[in-house]
Amino acid sequence: MSSSSITTKGQVTIPSGLREKFQLQPGDKVLFVEKDGVITLVPMKQDITSLAGCLADDVGGRQASLDDMEAAIRKGATRGWSQDEASDDGRD
Repeated sequence: MSSSSITTKGQVTIPSGLREKFQLQPGDKVLFVEKDGVITLVPMKQDITSLAGCLADDVGGRQASLDDMEAAIRKGATRGWSQDEASDDGRD
């Protein structure tokens, strides 16, 4: 089990062992999911080919925006979690 402190700016360092295990690199996105008082950090890494066609029905045939694509990634990263818990995109 690893731990980290929160800085005065609200930042947390992910321990190097976990960054290596999950192949997290600077600039990678993560999702914070709260469920029953527990915060889970979910890497938002997914093989791009698994997203093929996933927005076709949601965007009515129009070209998907970056927001549409990020929403689809969040949806895939939070499978098994309710939509209410995954609705916060973490943007400040």
